[in-house]
Amino acid sequence: MTQTTVKQYKEAIQQILLPRQITGLQVLYSFPNASATAKQLAQKIHPSNPAPIIASGMIGRIGKRIAEYCKIDPGTYYDGKERTAYFRLVSDGYTNDKGWTMYPNLQRALEQLNLVNKRSREILERLPNEVMPYEEQELFREGKVTQVFVNKYERSQTARIKCIEHYGYKCYVCHFDFGKTYGKIAEGFIHVHHKVPLAEFNEEYKVNPIKDLVPLCANCHSVVHLSKPVLTVQKLKKLIKL
Repeated sequence: MTQTTVKQYKEAIQQILLPRQITGLQVLYSFPNASATAKQLAQKIHPSNPAPIIASGMIGRIGKRIAEYCKIDPGTYYDGKERTAYFRLVSDGYTNDKGWTMYPNLQRALEQLNLVNKRSREILERLPNEVMPYEEQELFREGKVTQVFVNKYERSQTARIKCIEHYGYKCYVCHFDFGKTYGKIAEGFIHVHHKVPLAEFNEEYKVNPIKDLVPLCANCHSVVHLSKPVLTVQKLKKLIKL
């Protein structure tokens, strides 16, 4: 298999990886040397069901998307049956003592997209909303498409994870569960709402994942932002009761 370049990884992240898959890469990157066992990775990505097979499956699905987008043949491996080694687009393999170790070029791609902090290995989120780990806004003028970055505030994905570990994946207000309603494709999906919008802060501040953040479904998250100042969670609960 030819080595995947930083440019190829960046394009794949921007164009075809799903938000939860980018989150998975961010979490793997945050471990020392970007290396974690399947169990460690699962505990961070899906704390309500930290089965190692979930993390290993995620690595394989990420690799498959990158391989298909970049038209790379990852080769095969044998575990009683010959299988396509999609994981080789993320890591050279898995061993019980070492775990999954992310390729340096993939690490650089995440760094150059400002999805992670190289010095602290902190996970960052560049988006105006709380969910998608990477997104570009497109402006359409006179038929021409121009990609630009809107004014964005960095968000700590680590704080998001800790918030979900505490509250779970159900909406804090209406108790809607994406996974229960839509099945596996939406399992683990939820917005995380800052009670005080980051735009109101003129400088960086340290987020308390329990006191400052709450998980909200897309509907509740939209409604709290319909008014200015934004509705409090308590007021939103009263609206639902009406």
